Amino acid sequence: MDETAKWGYTAFEKWKYQQTIYNLEGQEKTWLSIGDSFYRASKCIVEGVVNGALSEDVEGRAALFLFRHYLEVTLKEIVVAGRYLTRDGNLTEDEVKEIKTGHKLGDLWKHVLEEARPKMPRDTPWETYDVDFTEKCILEFDEADANGFAFRYRNQGGERAHIDFEQFLVSMEHVSQVLEGILTVLIETRGQIIDYLHGLRLEVGW
Repeated sequence: MDETAKWGYTAFEKWKYQQTIYNLEGQEKTWLSIGDSFYRASKCIVEGVVNGALSEDVEGRAALFLFRHYLEVTLKEIVVAGRYLTRDGNLTEDEVKEIKTGHKLGDLWKHVLEEARPKMPRDTPWETYDVDFTEKCILEFDEADANGFAFRYRNQGGERAHIDFEQFLVSMEHVSQVLEGILTVLIETRGQIIDYLHGLRLEVGW
């Protein structure tokens, strides 16, 4: 038997490449959530590590980066949602760029406290959510991976990290519920304001 056929090694075979990525005009998937994609992928991996199907030192490393990036993306979305509530949606490109280019979780969390916390509605105040637990998780990741490199590249500090994946699974689910809850309330509040202003304009003939 040929050894390549036996082991499935195909590096020496000449294949015809088939396109896999298609960018189709007018067919944007507007319902996609990049943050949710990173969260769900990391959760699947962590569950695999916990049940023994995956390795904590192989796939588990990727899960840490994916979840950290989920935190970064979601914190940015919360900051933007908070800013929209004070600027009537008229954010400049520089103001949006400032948020997009930031990578430090600790700094992003400070922005959340300054710009999103005060905008929470009275019927769902900031204190309703378990923000103390969430803050501890965010700052732990900020300390372990300040710039998003430790679990992404070799020799950036991630090699020293030993992870309790069972606790990580519990924590990531709880933190996701808190952050998604805050983000949803801010977005819905903006929608209610827009609906109110639209109705007011119709009523007074603006």
